[in-house]
Amino acid sequence: MDERFQEVRNACLGKAVASRPSDDWPADGVDRSNRECRANLPEDIQPSKADLYCDCSVSYTRKVIPWKQYLLLDSAVRIKGMKNLDSEEKAILLKALEVRNYCSLKTK
Repeated sequence: MDERFQEVRNACLGKAVASRPSDDWPADGVDRSNRECRANLPEDIQPSKADLYCDCSVSYTRKVIPWKQYLLLDSAVRIKGMKNLDSEEKAILLKALEVRNYCSLKTK
């Protein structure tokens, strides 16, 4: 990971997790995740099942990906792109893909 990215990431994560346990998602984080889910609904999910899928996705994501890891992955993808993720970020991405698969199967 390049040095500048680490500086930016650490500054952002420091602000986001100040006085908060790393696995405790703030309300605005839950809302953001919910909005992103609805805006990027997987193609195999019918629009009529968006509420069911996104409720599952947000709930399960909160259980398996701590807030700090979620922010790390989000910032890494935005800054570095999917092709340039390091092993830690790829491990978090794998958890996110497992959530997507689990909730997709559960929603059908």
